[in-house]
Amino acid sequence: MRKTIYIFIFAFLGGSARGLLSYCFSDNLFVTIIFINLLGSFLLAFITGLIPRLSKFSAEFLAGLSTGLIGGFTTFSTFSMQFVTLFKNSEIGLAFIYLITSLFLGLGFALIGYQLGTKFLGRKG
Repeated sequence: MRKTIYIFIFAFLGGSARGLLSYCFSDNLFVTIIFINLLGSFLLAFITGLIPRLSKFSAEFLAGLSTGLIGGFTTFSTFSMQFVTLFKNSEIGLAFIYLITSLFLGLGFALIGYQLGTKFLGRKG
């Protein structure tokens, strides 16, 4: 139960941080989103790689930081960390299958969603 509470609280903070950055830098949202995703990737790797070695945090608290805070901030960081984990574990082939599949399916689903959304609204995009 404590894990769920940590995730909930940190997800609120992560989502709020993303919203604030998006609002403050709305003139260049594309660059802001790239920045958020890259920062999130770095922070997730940092949290999962360094913090457990420096201090004794509970697994529940670390789940709150990684899944909640960073997951609420960006989902790209989780994708990046999964690739790094597979690569680090010498699952090179699987890592690249994951990378290619995620990219192409993600782009494909985005395209399908966009097309369905514009058709649903009755306009061309």
